[in-house]
Amino acid sequence: MELRHVRSFIAVAEELNFGRAARRLGLSQPPLSKQIQALEGAIGVPLFERSKSGVRLTKAGEAALREAYRLIEQADRVQQAARQAEAGESGQMTIGYLPSAFYEIMPQLLASFREKWPDVEVSLKEFNTQGAVQELRNGRIDAAVIRIAQGGEPLQSMLLRSERCFAALPSGHPLAKSPLLRLEDLAGETLVVPSSHAFPRYYNAILEAFTKAKVRPQFRHEALSIASLLAVVASGIAVSLVPRSLQDSPTHGVAFVPLVETVPIVDMSLVWNGNSPTRLVENLIAVAKTIAEPS
Repeated sequence: MELRHVRSFIAVAEELNFGRAARRLGLSQPPLSKQIQALEGAIGVPLFERSKSGVRLTKAGEAALREAYRLIEQADRVQQAARQAEAGESGQMTIGYLPSAFYEIMPQLLASFREKWPDVEVSLKEFNTQGAVQELRNGRIDAAVIRIAQGGEPLQSMLLRSERCFAALPSGHPLAKSPLLRLEDLAGETLVVPSSHAFPRYYNAILEAFTKAKVRPQFRHEALSIASLLAVVASGIAVSLVPRSLQDSPTHGVAFVPLVETVPIVDMSLVWNGNSPTRLVENLIAVAKTIAEPS
């Protein structure tokens, strides 16, 4: 049984005339008759009663017609699904992300992507940068929004945001209401920093910034996540340096104050495996370009 035979059967069943059905299908009548005979042979029962006055469906033909409509509808859905998947219009994609990415970039990226590709199922997984890089290299996630400049081959990246750093202070700190702070203002403060293992670039950039400013704060705490870092600040026992976007986070007990110095620790990039970019990833990259800050 072939789909073209089923389509021909439907045409004859609707027209109840081989000549009209043949014209509708763009065929001559003999090939159409052979297709119907082939279908009847495959099924094993006659589908039409033929007479000098015309043709009409047998009981078997009536039953077969109902299923033929369903079969063609399903075949059309299979074809559409395959074409959509090939074009990156449907399918499944897993995106890794840093928690801080959800304060600004991820909502924009996901909303823009879903608006253009609503049939793609997107799964999200939270990582630190190192974990996301490993998952990208192993092909277990399709893309990631992380703080990284270059991940090394085969990873490729696109800068989405390059933010200024703010000082994060306990809301009751004497400097909490300052309009601007210098790093030297934090000399002698107890500092909570992101874990050197989980966020090595972030950690090293903070150290370099204080070294460049010739300031020696007390490094007492390392946090495994941005959420725990802010919780330590909110407790009143330390200060920190954080991306500007975190000021939009609902963190009770933390004041965010702009810094005079530029601390280049918060480049947020979309990263993917350049060895195996799918059409889904290519579509994600295209959407990311629309929300990336001008270079």
